[in-house]
Amino acid sequence: MKNLNVLLAAAGLCASLTAQAGVIETSNGDLWTQIDFFEPVGQSFVAEDQSINFAFYYRAVNSHYTNGPLRISLYSGEGVVGTALASFEFQLANDFTGFHDVDFSSVVLEIGKTYTAAVAIPGQNPFWGMSRTRTNLAGSTGYRYGNVVQSEDWTFRVTPLEQSNDVPEPGTLALLGLGLAGLGAATRKARRA
Repeated sequence: MKNLNVLLAAAGLCASLTAQAGVIETSNGDLWTQIDFFEPVGQSFVAEDQSINFAFYYRAVNSHYTNGPLRISLYSGEGVVGTALASFEFQLANDFTGFHDVDFSSVVLEIGKTYTAAVAIPGQNPFWGMSRTRTNLAGSTGYRYGNVVQSEDWTFRVTPLEQSNDVPEPGTLALLGLGLAGLGAATRKARRA
């Protein structure tokens, strides 16, 4: 029984060790852009994890207007000309300033592939703006006016999410198989004695 407990603990440890790149966050830019005027605005990035939250940095730039909803979409490829993979609408509080995370775990990203997160305003509403910087980051390209590439980046954050272990990794299955074989051999040896 001791051998089985050790085996199950080792298999559980291997199953929980999924590769994650960690949080990728750009510093807050010194420029603010009204989303409604330039929409869709967004950021292309190279996926380092399969399951993520994605956030832009928002602020009310025209607070004398009525607050309205925002829509964020995830596209394959660079810009908004690729396939739309997911889209979510959300509402922020009037006095909100900061990152707002959106859960894109419903889309399994391919590591090393380029994706674009883009924000638009349903209807017309100049209330919200996003932070940006003129610094161009390695491995990511900012853009405005749809798919026209610019030398600036939006302030964004990518947070890896725990990946589902519903389907065991091959290494975990191999370890479990070896452990069971060893356990079987030990049991047979104990019976012979």
